Amino acid sequence: MLFLIRNIQMYKKYLQPLLSLLTATLSISALNMPFAQAAGDTFTVINSSKSTILRVEVSEDGSTWGSFAGSQIESGEAKKLGWGIDRSNCVWQVRAVYEDGPSEPTSFDFCKDPNIEFK
Repeated sequence: MLFLIRNIQMYKKYLQPLLSLLTATLSISALNMPFAQAAGDTFTVINSSKSTILRVEVSEDGSTWGSFAGSQIESGEAKKLGWGIDRSNCVWQVRAVYEDGPSEPTSFDFCKDPNIEFK
């Protein structure tokens, strides 16, 4: 019984702060991944071009680009992608990257339109 009480005291003293730190670290990490697929907002990318889209990229400022994981889309197909968008800024620059380079960026309002089509 004394052994069990000592283990509980050790848990409270050492492990509880470590678990709190781990939880905080995971929360911060999730906030820093805006282009990862998330359970929140989703949109559909339609590839109407004759080429495979290697990845879909977005940018707030048009100079720094991030891509969605798993965003390769064959010609004539569509894919649903998701992310945890900050609703204070819904309009982003979007482009498709093909084997021969990226498409021209276009403005897209993620809060209003659930579909984006590349031709």
